[in-house]
Amino acid sequence: MMELKGLLPLKKNLEFKNVYNNGKSISTKNLVLYFYMTNTKGKVGFVVSKKIGKSVIRNKYKRLIREAFRNAPVNVNQHMNLIFLARPRIVEADYHIIKKDIIYLLRKAHKFLGEENG
Repeated sequence: MMELKGLLPLKKNLEFKNVYNNGKSISTKNLVLYFYMTNTKGKVGFVVSKKIGKSVIRNKYKRLIREAFRNAPVNVNQHMNLIFLARPRIVEADYHIIKKDIIYLLRKAHKFLGEENG
């Protein structure tokens, strides 16, 4: 099992539904971040819909998002489930824009949780 920043991959449909239905979301023009606190080890998932293109294009953007997340200089709460959802405008973005968006989203999520918990 490959870990990304200490998080396991989100795989099951039920896990995705749980984050979508019970979690909070923050967005930029290229990405939406859904996040949900859990008592177990955190997980992360990357979603690129068919609106963005055929499978080769979708997988390209999934790899870009995953790599930008891996290289983002932001610590991630180890009990947080995350889903990064690509918006159709992501095709206009390059790696650096995606990385900047991910950093922004993660920092905003941490601020939100800090206000919620403290």
